Amino acid sequence: MRYIALSLSFILIISLFDCKSAHSSRDDYSLVKTDNTLTFPLDSETSTLNMVLFPYTDGIGEEYLTFQNARKNEILIYEMNTGTLVRKIKPALEGPDGIDRLFGYYIKDWDNIYVTTISTSVMALIDSSAKVKDRIDFGKGTDGLITGYSHTTSFLYRPIVIHNNKMFIVRGVNMAMQPNPVSITIDLQTKEVGVLPFDYPLASASNVKTKNSQTTYYLSRCFDGANFIYSFYYDEDIYVTLPEHQSVRKIPVVSRYIPKVEYDEIKTSGDPMKNAVENPNYGNLIFDPYRDVYYRFAYPKNEVDMNDNFRELWNYGRKIFSVMILNRDFQVIGETLFPEYIYNPGVVFVNKDGLYISASHFKNPEYSDDELKFVCFRLEKNK
Repeated sequence: MRYIALSLSFILIISLFDCKSAHSSRDDYSLVKTDNTLTFPLDSETSTLNMVLFPYTDGIGEEYLTFQNARKNEILIYEMNTGTLVRKIKPALEGPDGIDRLFGYYIKDWDNIYVTTISTSVMALIDSSAKVKDRIDFGKGTDGLITGYSHTTSFLYRPIVIHNNKMFIVRGVNMAMQPNPVSITIDLQTKEVGVLPFDYPLASASNVKTKNSQTTYYLSRCFDGANFIYSFYYDEDIYVTLPEHQSVRKIPVVSRYIPKVEYDEIKTSGDPMKNAVENPNYGNLIFDPYRDVYYRFAYPKNEVDMNDNFRELWNYGRKIFSVMILNRDFQVIGETLFPEYIYNPGVVFVNKDGLYISASHFKNPEYSDDELKFVCFRLEKNK
């Protein structure tokens, strides 16, 4: 039986709420917990650890929650409202329909599902029976750019975007390469791989300070129908650009709970995973089309128990987090701090009801291995 860790220190709580009151003028909106919950039963072969999860609405308006089973090569399809498992899509590892180890996907429709893999630069197009219909090798661009891999994940929120018959994907950082573009495109008719002119902005800084590409690799990207927005975990600024990426706006979006991002100690001192779950930094940025706002997740500085499994804490959303609320002009109009060890901010989705956040944190006293549970938070204007 898992145990519940010690609470945040009294000093940290006081400092956080003092900081909140000093910025109350920004709190026009808050995320308010509702009684709406969604629960998806899991069998003994399916883990609550989840790094690839996306909602999907089919052509007749039926809503589904889809996620990858971290333990197997399969995508699970659940009815959203009933929590009923209706389908398992099981790509083969080898053979004529083999795709290698699944790590990410994009469901265009049931007959066209793009899947990415854990270590290759080949994307497969499959149908719901997992039969391979096509393969796209995006490893080399027209100008010679090499892309070793690209993962379509939600834990690092970077879903595939299809716009004007082009697929936009995030490529991994290569610290030895210049230029070092963040995203590439794939023409869905010609399969030509194009390079977008926006380089990793933290590449030189992380190379000098830590020699650790992970400080640059951790990023989120969303698309609001007009703009691509990038949020790097170790950068307080966000980056906004049109699909062509010819001009990029750099906009400060600072959490009241993070006076300063800390990444220069991640590898230079102490246990690197302990530092990763304790040091303050930012997380995913997600667009909410129903309320026309953006949510940027932030992780305040904290302390964890020396006996904790630091890797597991990282995977399940750390200890404490906040959600910043941004309007269409990327102004902060609110920020909500969440209780420690209850929710997993790496497993979320948006629908017409609100922002659903997983309550399946392994330190949550109501945690169960047998279900993936979500709680709905509604955006409300403060009185």
